[in-house]
Amino acid sequence: MQTAADKQRFCGRQFSAQEMSLIQEVVETCVGISRFELAHTVCELLEWKRPGGGLKARECRDFLERLESQGVLTLPDKKSCGSNKPRKLIAPAEPGQVHSELTGSVEEFAPLDVERVENRQQRQLFGELLSRYHYLGYAMPYGARLQYLVYVSRPRREVVGCVQFSSPAWRMKVRDQWIGWDDATHKRHGAQVKTVMVYPLVKNVRRRLTDGG
Repeated sequence: MQTAADKQRFCGRQFSAQEMSLIQEVVETCVGISRFELAHTVCELLEWKRPGGGLKARECRDFLERLESQGVLTLPDKKSCGSNKPRKLIAPAEPGQVHSELTGSVEEFAPLDVERVENRQQRQLFGELLSRYHYLGYAMPYGARLQYLVYVSRPRREVVGCVQFSSPAWRMKVRDQWIGWDDATHKRHGAQVKTVMVYPLVKNVRRRLTDGG
C-alpha cells in the first residue's frame, strides 16, 4: 500500500485519516473490478449518500481520481468497453492437494469459531480459499460486504469454511414479486436485502455444516 493520506475534504465531506486508509485498502485489495464498482463499494462502506438515499458514486469516482493524481493510490485502467463484471480469480488446487483432512460430523470438532474478516491477511486468505476450492472461483463482491472465516477447535485450530454477506442485485423482478414488494416498499426496505454465501472447505462435513445440523 502506498503512503497513507492525511484527512481530506471533497464535495462538502470531511474524510478522516482512518477513512482514507480504508479507501486505500479497498482500492488495493479489490483487484479486477472497475473504477465504477470501486466507487460504489467505497460509498457503501463509508455511507456516502445523497439526501434521497442514493450513493454519491460519481462524486466518489472523481475523488478517487483526484487521490490518484496526488499519488495516494493507483486505480485500475479505465474501461472503454466490455463487461463491468468483476474478474473471477480461479486458482485450481494442485493434484492431491486438500486444505483439510478432517472427516466426521460437525459435533466432533465443536465448538466452531466464526471470525470476522477484518485485516488484509484475513481478506487474502478468504479470497485464496474461495478461488482455490469454490467451483466458480472467487469474484470480488459488488458493494458492501461482511466476510467470516469458520474455524474448528479440535483436534487443532484450522479454517474449514467461509461465510459472506454482500449487497444483492438492486433490482430483481422475480425476487421482488416473490417477496411481495411494490416499488414503494422496495425503496423503503431494499437496503435490508443481502446475498448470503456459505462455503464449507471440508467435503466430509459439508451437509451438516450448511444445514446447521
